[in-house]
Amino acid sequence: MNQGMFQAGKMFRLFSRSTKALKIQARWDEDAGVWYVADSDVPGLHAEAETPEALLETLRELVPELVESNFSGRSRKPWARQVPIELITHRKETFSLGG
Repeated sequence: MNQGMFQAGKMFRLFSRSTKALKIQARWDEDAGVWYVADSDVPGLHAEAETPEALLETLRELVPELVESNFSGRSRKPWARQVPIELITHRKETFSLGG
């Protein structure tokens, strides 16, 4: 089974369980100075932004489109009119101690 089919099946099971949120993990890229989607329950989701809030705005557009496209061709869509997501952010910092 290819990765895309596995992810679409995973997403279908999540939606089949009622209102379980799709998890999206964002990480900070120090070199690029952006937050990016590191892992998610949404197949094909790739996005980045300068702040977590800006990333969330982008996700508000991309996630519904990707959910629709991942379920195209199915006779009955397993979600209602809303797609719950959980955006989890992770940023690691190193601080210098006074000397």
